[in-house]
Amino acid sequence: AFGTAQIQSLPSQGRWLGEAETERSQQICDNLSVSLRLTAPLGGEPFRRQKGAPMRFIYCLCYAAGLGVVSFVLGRLVPKEWFDYTRFPYRSFAFEKGGKIYEAIGIAKWQSRVPDMSRIFPKLMPAKKIPARPDEQTLLVMIRETCAAEATHALLILAGLGLLAIWPGAGGILLYLIYAIFGNLVFLIIQRYNRPRLVRLYERMCAKRSKEA
Repeated sequence: AFGTAQIQSLPSQGRWLGEAETERSQQICDNLSVSLRLTAPLGGEPFRRQKGAPMRFIYCLCYAAGLGVVSFVLGRLVPKEWFDYTRFPYRSFAFEKGGKIYEAIGIAKWQSRVPDMSRIFPKLMPAKKIPARPDEQTLLVMIRETCAAEATHALLILAGLGLLAIWPGAGGILLYLIYAIFGNLVFLIIQRYNRPRLVRLYERMCAKRSKEA
């Protein structure tokens, strides 16, 4: 190390430096070493200066917004025929009791108050409200849309874990919980509450048509 090495005369351009000049050169090297340690981590040393919470919050918002745009575009492009409401995970589980379990959290009262993309982009997404006289095809489209929406929000919950990488610590955890619960889980529950009712109505209409045939 510079600090413990014995000061010796050093050769320079064909002549030997005296001890005073050698000591001055060593001091310059020591100062340079200190400067390097202040500007870059050495030996795995972490950076002392980190981005502040406001900037991390902005980065998280941009990340979440980007996820929303990508998921919306993919949700419109993916064929809805890929979604089979009779298979896992879209089929209602026994404990859900045909969606009735969600009535315990008052979903019938507040589901109409949450943002609805079909009202924001009516030309891009089919309406979520059942028409007065729905036909079988309309109901089937609505059922598949609930499956697509559920899959989208489930994937967004997983992708939202990236917020924890952008903002490690309590701030990122809190932001992720808000994003996962209020931005996605709520909408996922709405799909699982409404789909069994749509399926029952759809299957009754199919059974009625079969009897009349």
